[in-house]
Amino acid sequence: MTSASAAPAPARTPRHTPADARVTFPRLVRSQWIALRSLRSSLVSLIVGMIATIGLAAAFAFLMAYSSEQAGGLFPLPDLTTMGNNTAIIAMCVAVLVAVAHYAKEHATGALATTRAAAPKPVGLIGAKATVVGLASFAAGVITLALSFAAVAVVYGSFGYATVTGSFLDTVVLPILGGALYIAACAVFGLGVAVPLRSETWAVLVVLLFLLMVPTVLANLPYDWAPATADVLLGTTGQTLMLPFPGLTGTYALDLALTVAWPAAAVVAAMAVERSRDA
Repeated sequence: MTSASAAPAPARTPRHTPADARVTFPRLVRSQWIALRSLRSSLVSLIVGMIATIGLAAAFAFLMAYSSEQAGGLFPLPDLTTMGNNTAIIAMCVAVLVAVAHYAKEHATGALATTRAAAPKPVGLIGAKATVVGLASFAAGVITLALSFAAVAVVYGSFGYATVTGSFLDTVVLPILGGALYIAACAVFGLGVAVPLRSETWAVLVVLLFLLMVPTVLANLPYDWAPATADVLLGTTGQTLMLPFPGLTGTYALDLALTVAWPAAAVVAAMAVERSRDA
């Protein structure tokens, strides 16, 4: 009588994770860029925002030029810089919406938990999101404002008005770059606010109130400290970068530094909040 004996299973060779499969910051940035592009609502919002910004800039320029022509040129036209950046607030609002949604929608759908499982360090994850949001918003801002300036120049030119009255660098190039920087700063600031709130609606409301309403309210209060406070808020410092370049004065350098400091502080606070949730 014989007994059947099972053949021993072959020994499994342990799998080693390749050295190049580590989660690095460039790979986090790439994954967040893919995530941002995959949101159809974000792409639609960007396209609609760009069309609205450019179209309204051209429409306002036409109304001003037509009115001036009908009045026989009795009142001066706003310069190209003013009209080109006149509707930048639309691009800014859209950038805030997209930035807030980039975090809040992932949290609402549970996709953020999956991302956190692959990239458990919150500092790197929030930093990658901020990098993608900032660069994408800046690039979109440059394209949008450049086309807005071009549209206004075409409208002014069709009425026979001069388009560039000063240095092209100071009145066109630098205001476009300054406006794009302001748009990107607001977007990153919105992302930083969205992390602790985790609500798309509340984050958008808080950010837009802070950017658009708080500086106006403070500037009109009958207290010495109120206008001074309004001057250092992001909604004020960023808009000064869209004016014709006055030269690298102390005031301009301070506004530039504060425009960068506000979103940087918001992102650092967001990293701290996200890290505390893991504790």
